[in-house]
Amino acid sequence: EGKRILGNIRKTFVYLMSSSLDEIILIGASLFIGLPLPLTALQIIWVNFFTESIPALSFAFDNYTEKSTSPTNDKKIINQEVKFLTFGIGTFTSVLLFALYWWLMSLAFEESLVKTFLFACFASYILFVAFSFRSLKQPIFSYNIFENKILTLGVGIGVTLIAATIYIPALQNIFDTVPLPP
Repeated sequence: EGKRILGNIRKTFVYLMSSSLDEIILIGASLFIGLPLPLTALQIIWVNFFTESIPALSFAFDNYTEKSTSPTNDKKIINQEVKFLTFGIGTFTSVLLFALYWWLMSLAFEESLVKTFLFACFASYILFVAFSFRSLKQPIFSYNIFENKILTLGVGIGVTLIAATIYIPALQNIFDTVPLPP
């Protein structure tokens, strides 16, 4: 039980910290290059508190335990693997998101449309990548990704909230979004 709890804490840490690193690098790179900020403070808060929190909390109830072939005495929460995954995933996805933002802005799309698209990409990527965090050691196809019902429900709620912020006019005004065309 202790190993399961430790594993769940590690999953939650990597999930939340890698997405926070995304925000830092995305905003920092935009400021450094002189592009308009890709996300508003309210959008970041919305993603952190409402769309990302239910999947993060679901890891506490995850019964999946890692299949290990070798015994480990690693009792640290933030071990080398956790550091590598946090910085590796956070940096890789940040670079991809920033490259997408820079490319769309360079193509002279309407700024509000690009920012809404990036918000949708950022928020939805964070939700769907949560399924891969059920295991930090095993490939995603080696376990049932829908076994954690709270995670599946949390992702569903998150997708609904993202769609609401993009397509409901009252929320568009609050979150500075525009409807995305098909």
